[in-house]
Amino acid sequence: MTGIVDAHAHLFPPRAPGSRDGRSGTTYLAGGRVRKWDGEEAALMPEAYGETGFPAERLLELMDACGVGRAVVLANSLADPEENVRAVRAHPGRFAAAMTLPCSPEAPEALRARHARGLTAVKFEMSPGLGYTNPGWYPGFRLDDPAMEPVWDLAGELGVAVAVDPGPVGGVTYQTEALARIAAAFPATRFVICHLGFPDVPMTDPVRRAAWRRMAALAERPNVWFDFAALTDFCRGEAPAFPTPPRLVRAFADEYGPHKLLWGSDAPGALLAADYPRLLGLYRDSPLFTEAEKALLLGENACRAYGLPL
Repeated sequence: MTGIVDAHAHLFPPRAPGSRDGRSGTTYLAGGRVRKWDGEEAALMPEAYGETGFPAERLLELMDACGVGRAVVLANSLADPEENVRAVRAHPGRFAAAMTLPCSPEAPEALRARHARGLTAVKFEMSPGLGYTNPGWYPGFRLDDPAMEPVWDLAGELGVAVAVDPGPVGGVTYQTEALARIAAAFPATRFVICHLGFPDVPMTDPVRRAAWRRMAALAERPNVWFDFAALTDFCRGEAPAFPTPPRLVRAFADEYGPHKLLWGSDAPGALLAADYPRLLGLYRDSPLFTEAEKALLLGENACRAYGLPL
């Protein structure tokens, strides 16, 4: 039996308050908070993890308490790739992990080298705050840049899954057409779009709703999946019941099939909105899904999308 797979989690090493990340321009503050390049302050993780960071062992404690067998550890500009490598090596069979790549001619070489070290996915965080389009990193980055074609081709050859956090619907990072082009051009490469494509909850704006539906329609492609991590972040006012996230997932499954969806916690950031048991229980305990559907959503689909043993 596959068991439960957390298909979207993060690891963060401890950072001294006042230290700065050169790629994103982010400054670490006390209590798990950061100051972004534009001066905005935000909580990166619950205050309880502010001094210790969020290492693999901390995530394993949450997973074990909830019966989660494996996790896919993703990446962004603040993640330490060595932390991901260490997690994979220190806890065999418990973690798959992602890398980031330079958007340069060296990207294919970096992909091959990091794959050889045990990283079996690559994450493209597109948001301007912590992602590739940050002003200090690659502000004009396009997923369909011809220079990236060797990356998509090599990812398919190596079996490396490509996870894309598109950023908020309607923004410049929301590159639906680019994703459609590369998914069609590289059918051997598996793509996972994070956060259900960032639905604009409560989706009352018709323009933004239509933009999200165009993104969601990429699920019709055989090599594209969607994770539904941290939907609670989009509707924090619903705590603690959070009725909207399961309904969004149910509607998506009805339209595109339950085989297209992966559960993920987005810990530790999503723990600001709900604790780990709640993030899982919203779907594991929901009457909206059959037991067969839950097996797909909570594990089997993640294995297929990320190339894990079933």
